[in-house]
Amino acid sequence: FVILTMLRSGSYYLVDLLNQHPDIVCNGEPLSTNELTGWRLSQPQTAFVGFKLMDRHIAEQPVFLDMVRACPEMHYVVLERNNQFETLRSLNQVWITNQWSDWEGEGEQLLPVIYLDPQQCRDQFAQAEQFYRACREGLPSERTLWLSYEDLCDDQDAALESAWRFFGLPSTAPLVSSFRRQESRPLA
Repeated sequence: FVILTMLRSGSYYLVDLLNQHPDIVCNGEPLSTNELTGWRLSQPQTAFVGFKLMDRHIAEQPVFLDMVRACPEMHYVVLERNNQFETLRSLNQVWITNQWSDWEGEGEQLLPVIYLDPQQCRDQFAQAEQFYRACREGLPSERTLWLSYEDLCDDQDAALESAWRFFGLPSTAPLVSSFRRQESRPLA
């Protein structure tokens, strides 16, 4: 399976949770050289092996998605962050701090105040609309699961239950991720 998403949409969080199911192995980005180390292709009794593709990978190498879609049994998980203002704020924070993730126990980091440029917002919204429209129109609905980052955060168990049903897998005990949301301040 492949997770299709945009930067700063919770994909590390989702991968961490999916990897806790005994029948799933989920890897990072195959087109990111710093994520290829430690890839697991399978383990005994693995029912599903997956990875994630970001919108920028598809924009840079559209043939890669065509190759994935050529696999007749491929399943797709589209992870969407509905609040693109939050996505853009998170992206800007990463560009300033160079901290892509926050693991429990790393300690609090003072995050910079972010000011969003109106044109940058318009560009982000257009990019998101184009990417998710392409997913809606180009993927087989019977093999595509849509998850929102907000649903995953608000009711993780229900969101994961929909994933287990989608894959035809048994439920698991409630899962706990070691990822923490980096930004807790509300948008102003």
